[in-house]
Amino acid sequence: MSGAPEKRKKIVLSIREREILRQLFIKTLAPVVVIILINSAVLFYGLELLMQKVALGNYGLSPGNATSSITAFVSIYVVVAVIDIMLMVLLTVISMYIVLRNVVLPIMRITREMKQGVDSKTKMTIVVRKTDSLLAPLIDIINTLFRIASF
Repeated sequence: MSGAPEKRKKIVLSIREREILRQLFIKTLAPVVVIILINSAVLFYGLELLMQKVALGNYGLSPGNATSSITAFVSIYVVVAVIDIMLMVLLTVISMYIVLRNVVLPIMRITREMKQGVDSKTKMTIVVRKTDSLLAPLIDIINTLFRIASF
């Protein structure tokens, strides 16, 4: 054992694998873009509100009709920060839902159906559902193995 790291083989994705990755990317892209745009708007308008309502005389920023209260600054900053944090949590939940629905739950169903097929020792195939499109190649391989094993 020389301790040298093993070189990885270069993998070229097939057309079907590229399509699967593209589908998952597109499904997660829309919510991510929307949340980032909303988040940016909240931060921008929060900063604008902050600059309008709080005078920071030490820095030469003293808009008309502004208060020099530090509590006003802190309260506006906290509201903007809380909204920002809630949007990030929402983004995380949406991303987790998409991955769960398109990858994890179909794998759990496929595993359950495989176990039932092995336990019952009857000829069976796993059906590709509409939400299983990302795992269709795996299901094809599993069905091929079931056909080979049943001979």
